Parts: sequence; structure tokens; C-alpha cells
Amino acid sequence: MIEIQNFNKLIGQKVRRFLIVVWPPIGEAGMSAVDMSIGLILDEHEGVFHIQIDKDDLWTPIVSETCFDEIIEWRQFQPRIDGWMKGQIDGPLQHEVFDATHESIFGNIVSREILDIECITLKSELNPFAIKICFRDDYLLVSPISDGTTIETSLFNKSDNLKVFRKLGELELIPLRDAVNRI
Repeated sequence: MIEIQNFNKLIGQKVRRFLIVVWPPIGEAGMSAVDMSIGLILDEHEGVFHIQIDKDDLWTPIVSETCFDEIIEWRQFQPRIDGWMKGQIDGPLQHEVFDATHESIFGNIVSREILDIECITLKSELNPFAIKICFRDDYLLVSPISDGTTIETSLFNKSDNLKVFRKLGELELIPLRDAVNRI
């Protein structure tokens, strides 16, 4: 079950830093299979709000406050992804965190206020399987894939992951404030 109060505290906050958390996609064929989640550092907060799909049920969006020991420059993102996919990078398998704060493709997210969060469900279900964080001119979509989580914005990773779920039935986007009464 989604913990609405944890997501609710994000609304009205401005994004100070934008991080992408990646589990190494060893041998994966394309970006649509890469387990990626997001980390947001918001104004008035020092910790990172890590938003992902729950690893226990591979369905429910969750947010937790955490910190990351090492954050890697964005310019290393694509070379690392490509290297993992081709099996060229050895080393311990653990997540890597990339700082995307200063990248132009995320310019409508960084330093912008989170206006709303929408829960995405199958119309026949109560529990959301994805969330959409809404900004004035962009969005962050966090949804499940077979290995965990994927993210999408208007300019990044446009894999249209929701089309997979549309095959299961009609989707419904419910503002977080209305989801309290439904869930």
C-alpha cells in the first residue's frame, strides 16, 4: 500500500539537486530495462528523498529519506550504462548515483516546485503502481519494470513504459490528495 503521507510532504517543495540512482544493467539490451530511480534533494532538506518501486512487491511506489556516500558526475552516466550493458565493467554490483542537477534536459525540474503528485492505477485496482511528479513544464514518472524501477521525463528515457500497463486495462491518474479517500 502506498504511504501517501511520505509523498505528500514533497508537494510545494523546490528541487535543489536531482540524482539518478542506477543498478548496473549487466547484459541488458536497452534503456527500457535499466533499473533507475530518482533522488531529490529539496530546499530546506539535507537528506535525499529516494523515490522508487518497492523491491519487495515490484509494484508499489515508495519514498524514503536517505543519503548516498558517493555521487558520480553526470558525464559518466552514458559511458557507464553502455559499459555495463556490454559487460565491459567489472567490480562489485551496487547502485551508482549520478548527479543530473546541471543537465539542460532536467532544467524544468531543478529549481522548480513540485506542484502535484498523481497516483497511476489500473482502473480496476486501488493500489497505485506508478507516480507522476508534476512540475509546471515537466514531470517525473516513476513506474515498475521487471527488474525494479524506471523513470521518465518529457526529455529523458522516453520509453512509454505505461503502454505495457495499458494492455492490462484502462489507466487512471488520481491526484495524491484524492487518493487518500480512495486507498
